[in-house]
Amino acid sequence: MPKRLYVCGPMRGIEDYNFPAFDKATIQLRKAGYIVANPAEMDKACGFDLETLKNMTEIELAGYTKEVLPRDIAIVCESDAIAYLPGSFNSKGAMAEIYCAKAIGIEGHPVEYWLSLASRREGT
Repeated sequence: MPKRLYVCGPMRGIEDYNFPAFDKATIQLRKAGYIVANPAEMDKACGFDLETLKNMTEIELAGYTKEVLPRDIAIVCESDAIAYLPGSFNSKGAMAEIYCAKAIGIEGHPVEYWLSLASRREGT
């Protein structure tokens, strides 16, 4: 059974909330055979498109984060591992997800690690 990965990374302060990087990583990881949870996809499913997010005030964004972070942490806890995007260690939200994963023994590595691992498995 493929490994269930949660993609984490920075959003706030990044152009287009870094959705393109989340989406690119998700496509690559799924193509490599992983089951992937992508918080950007979940945000879009909740009706938060880029225009909505761009028009939110900092207070509204903080409230939204307070609303979705527990959802994201719960999904981290259901995952086998996490795949981080560049800049994850400079993001408060991503660090919360990373620390949660570490606290419960879930491994985490950059997206490239998981892609390389899948590539090696295919080569064997």
